[in-house]
Amino acid sequence: MKWAKEHDTGGESKSSKSESAEIFMNHDEIVEVLTEKLGDCPEEVLQQVAEKLMKPLQQTYQTTLHSVFLTISKTPDSTTHTKQSRKVQLKQAEEELMMMWNKARLYFDGVQLFEADDNIKSNLEKYLIKSVGLDVANKIFLLNTTDNMTDIDTSVQLTGEMRIKIISLSPDNIKQHLTKLNSSINGKSFDMLMECVKAATTACGIMLRQNDKKKDRLVIHGNRKSLLEQMDKESGNPAMVLHLASSIIFQSVFGCMLHAPGRHVPDVLDKLESSLERDVYSTLMKSQDLIQQKMILEQKDEHEVDEVRVEELNCEMQEVSNQIRELAVTTKKKK
Repeated sequence: MKWAKEHDTGGESKSSKSESAEIFMNHDEIVEVLTEKLGDCPEEVLQQVAEKLMKPLQQTYQTTLHSVFLTISKTPDSTTHTKQSRKVQLKQAEEELMMMWNKARLYFDGVQLFEADDNIKSNLEKYLIKSVGLDVANKIFLLNTTDNMTDIDTSVQLTGEMRIKIISLSPDNIKQHLTKLNSSINGKSFDMLMECVKAATTACGIMLRQNDKKKDRLVIHGNRKSLLEQMDKESGNPAMVLHLASSIIFQSVFGCMLHAPGRHVPDVLDKLESSLERDVYSTLMKSQDLIQQKMILEQKDEHEVDEVRVEELNCEMQEVSNQIRELAVTTKKKK
């Protein structure tokens, strides 16, 4: 079988010539092949068949040729570019890890203020481990993924199975530290988690630096700003406003960030009581009471719900919620 010869196209690149100017087989060449295979077929029919085959054959050839060029493009130069991109991604991931780790430290300062009640402190500590702590651990695991870990989808939240898979594919000197880190996520001690984080990052060659007090203050200020912005976005949701406002006021009063689930808002308010002016605390408690009343009504069967009372509660809740948004901005520790 003859192949069409390349023609000089001047300034065109080699890949451009191959993909656009290269012809797989011309009409006469196709007729020649058909004649060899179907010798007893009339020439007029062979001519028509060749005409019909030219376009699909050329399209198939172009697709195959393009695939070859893509494969070639992945060798040395492309590999170098991929390595450079990975270095940039790793650098960004390390910076993100640093921010997450320092925020986790500062959140734990807030948890420790509940040491008078072991049960509440334990629940808040476990919540911190399962949320922010898990994010920190997953970031470390992602930083230890390599190109040969093709079964790991790094674009999604890591699961326990995925972390175990990464551990199994990691070098022995790193494997034991990742194993301990993975176990600490299911533990109850935030201090233990942080020790495992430090050990794992050291073993993996990741520089983990603790912020100085000035940077900590910036993080705390940024957290307050973020909570205020989120509260404004949730202005139509009184329960969420109370949740966010309690965290903002807690930070303003005690100087510590707090990461607590909604179910612990009553505990946060109890902690704040002695540090707030009476009218501020009363407004917060009024909001909590209205929210609880609404929840009780919603648990009733549909035919038992007093729609008038529901509407009254909604209006009261929104009115108090607007007051709380203002208090979140202005409230400070009682003198």
